[in-house]
Amino acid sequence: MNRIRCFIAIKIKPVRRYFEYISKIKQDYNIRINIVKHENYHFKLHIIDDIIHEILGSLEFQIQTRKFIPHLTVCRIRSGEEITSFTQAWLHGDFEDIVMECNKLNFIKSTLTTSGSVYSTLYEYKLN
Repeated sequence: MNRIRCFIAIKIKPVRRYFEYISKIKQDYNIRINIVKHENYHFKLHIIDDIIHEILGSLEFQIQTRKFIPHLTVCRIRSGEEITSFTQAWLHGDFEDIVMECNKLNFIKSTLTTSGSVYSTLYEYKLN
């Protein structure tokens, strides 16, 4: 049975400097990571959970039960001997704050493929 993975997010205009920085420092460490394409950046606010479990459960939505922390995913570290060193290099990178205008929320479906997640916007809710 295929499950549908969905979440609420704010789409972010490409933050190319993060993508470029990860691509650059990745070369210096013995790790295996998947870098999220900068055009897929979004600030994930909420994964569909038990609040609407009964409604969505019958539609085969995957329900998350772990604690969720809103976030922006820029890469996924898969394995390697130098994960801690890579993480420290990332945390000490010189980045400006991300300033974003939020004029809509997006209900997004995530489909996992062998080449990474594919995102489809199912619904956009415009804010005033």
